[in-house]
Amino acid sequence: MATIEELGYALARQIPDMEGGFTVQTNYGDLRITGEAAVRMAELARSLLERQYRQAKGRATRAKASRSTGAAVHGRGRTDDDATT
Repeated sequence: MATIEELGYALARQIPDMEGGFTVQTNYGDLRITGEAAVRMAELARSLLERQYRQAKGRATRAKASRSTGAAVHGRGRTDDDATT
């Protein structure tokens, strides 16, 4: 899983750079992506990474909030207080 910093860097630097073309390395050789295909794939990558970035920021915010309240978190965001309801 990428860190918030890694995702931010990818969104700020790597994804925009992809729009000019890039190479995908596979076990069977390199695949050069150029032109409209590069732009569209960069758009898709941006969309996916933005979602991951928002999720990572949300997790970090919830973790910080649970540390500040002293609540123990269980599973999918449940706290000790939720366990009795």
